[in-house]
Amino acid sequence: MSRQLRPHQDKMVGHICNTPYGGVWAGMGSGKTASALFALKILREEFGCIRALVVAPLRVAQSSWPDEIAEWPELADMTYEVYTGNIEKDARFGLLMSDHFLTITNKEMFPKIVEEFHCIAAAEVAPEAEEIYQEAARQLKTKLFKKYKTFGAYSYAAATRVIPLKHWLAFNKAIFLPKYGRKYFEEVKAVFKKRFPWDTVIFDDSPLRETGTNRWKAAAYCRGVVTSMIQMTGTPSPRSLSDVWAQVYLMDQGQRLGSTKSGFLSHWFTQGRTFNDYKPQEGASKEIPDLIADLVISLTEE
Repeated sequence: MSRQLRPHQDKMVGHICNTPYGGVWAGMGSGKTASALFALKILREEFGCIRALVVAPLRVAQSSWPDEIAEWPELADMTYEVYTGNIEKDARFGLLMSDHFLTITNKEMFPKIVEEFHCIAAAEVAPEAEEIYQEAARQLKTKLFKKYKTFGAYSYAAATRVIPLKHWLAFNKAIFLPKYGRKYFEEVKAVFKKRFPWDTVIFDDSPLRETGTNRWKAAAYCRGVVTSMIQMTGTPSPRSLSDVWAQVYLMDQGQRLGSTKSGFLSHWFTQGRTFNDYKPQEGASKEIPDLIADLVISLTEE
């Protein structure tokens, strides 16, 4: 007898298909993985999804997702690639350009993948990047660029592979913006969108609660490029309700909870004795979930 999705899993499937940028907040054992896979099947067959990227913890990426695909006959035609390698050293990164519909990677690799395609886009927009990089090293005279200069990283390819994404974006702001103007950033983003092979990204228990992490910054960079970005987690607010702002911002770009976290905190919270101790004000515990109810399906009670 073939397995069938449970009623609450059908709800998750519908939510993923009908909410391009949303969240599935459901506990362990609720069937999020199977629901996401069936939603991807529908997105591919009925909504024109070309390729999807799943970002998960290492063991989940290596075993849980492939095992779940193997368990369902309905997913037999869903080709996938598990990539948890090293972009800088592993030639298998080229396989990400293959024809597999689904790419499954670990959360540590995601920022590196985004950085790689950003570098490809930037090099295409500004072929003279090698010369500009040397100019940056002379002008900025920071320890960062001195450090990479000692590596002999004068070529664009070498330089961008050793400089973390956040530093490369700072380099863009300091050098490219004055030289080329805002148009450069728009052109790089356009080429990135063209070169980035996935139009759907699913984060499976790979929290995006902190805006300072490379993973959140990479997700924010992809937000306007992909047509669908879904965050799945069983612990959206493990410390405080204040944890939800960074996640929701990636869904609606600040429309519901405000465009800055400081504004969000000052509106709905009172700071406690410590720096990160925020207590919800009266009514916040109801108002915030109500505001994001159309973006997030919460099944923790089931």
